[in-house]
Amino acid sequence: MPYILRITFIIFTLLTSNISALASDAALSRIIGFSPDGKYFTFEQYGIGDVSGKPFSDIFFIDTIKNTWVEPPVRVLIDDQTADISKARILALAKATPTIKSLNTTSHGFILVSNPISQFGNDKYMADFGTNPNAPGYDRYKMQLTLHNAPNKKCESYAPDTKMFSLTLTSKSNQNITRNYADINMPSSRNCALDYSISEIHYFETTNNDIIFMALINIMSYGWEGLDRRFIAVPFYVQKQN
Repeated sequence: MPYILRITFIIFTLLTSNISALASDAALSRIIGFSPDGKYFTFEQYGIGDVSGKPFSDIFFIDTIKNTWVEPPVRVLIDDQTADISKARILALAKATPTIKSLNTTSHGFILVSNPISQFGNDKYMADFGTNPNAPGYDRYKMQLTLHNAPNKKCESYAPDTKMFSLTLTSKSNQNITRNYADINMPSSRNCALDYSISEIHYFETTNNDIIFMALINIMSYGWEGLDRRFIAVPFYVQKQN
């Protein structure tokens, strides 16, 4: 089966379980994969636009060491409110496939943390977790998200409490391992962000035994019918300890 058709078939099988989860403008995410050397990462966010009611799919290509885009995202918006989300996703994947193939981002690790926004009771700003499913307490880490005020003139008349965030990964087993990320400014693509939270943390071991912790962060921004959800991926690359 050709490469694009094979992935398209996989998307169709995933849609049957994901489509019912859509509500308002809460985008969903899908991990496409890492490159075997861990340098690159690809993921998709997709959903129905809050105001437009039109299906969209965005696919992002990330340099996990530099924490920058490798290529501009692929963005597809279907100009038809009656169109199925699968149409946007298939078109986006077709456009993204050449880059996915050149970056070889089809390898997967596993999820260490999952904290969906539909779940109540968990601390959405902090995760305490282990890296070994067989012995979670052996190699423990903590990830902490902190909000920071970020006044934005574009938003101040209707969403005055806009926020940026910082993120810290700390090993509880090795005092030499601490990684930090902090927003420098508020990208316009965040559309008056008011809150953030930890959605998922993915673990990937590279071909040279380095480790990547990929945090998917919820961006909750001002929308037509309430808060809209999008994602940002923050990589923490940890080199093998000698």
